[in-house]
Amino acid sequence: MLDGYVPRQRPWYKLASVSSPTVLTAPYVESNTNGLTIIVATAFRANNRTLDVVRGDLYIGHAVTILNSLDLKGMGHAFLVSGRADILMHPDSGLVEKPPAEIYPIFKNFTDWRLQEVC
Repeated sequence: MLDGYVPRQRPWYKLASVSSPTVLTAPYVESNTNGLTIIVATAFRANNRTLDVVRGDLYIGHAVTILNSLDLKGMGHAFLVSGRADILMHPDSGLVEKPPAEIYPIFKNFTDWRLQEVC
């Protein structure tokens, strides 16, 4: 572990300690592998108190390549949205972490972010 690295001070730890059941972070470039990564974190609780948080790294670089290679015959492009309605993967990386409704008017009144085809 890196000197000065305190897991309990990391954003993923804080988020998981107050969330249920499991949280996913926005994609980031992991420093050891230089690969695009999402953190998956879950808190262990007892008596309504967080005892600790366990995390794992989910390397998504290959998934982004597959998503970006989908041929939608000029009708648009595929992107992945989190359950919190933030864009996780998009061909335009500048749109990651933004709400889809900010970019695409069709999502203005959209509330169900389970896996589905929209158009």
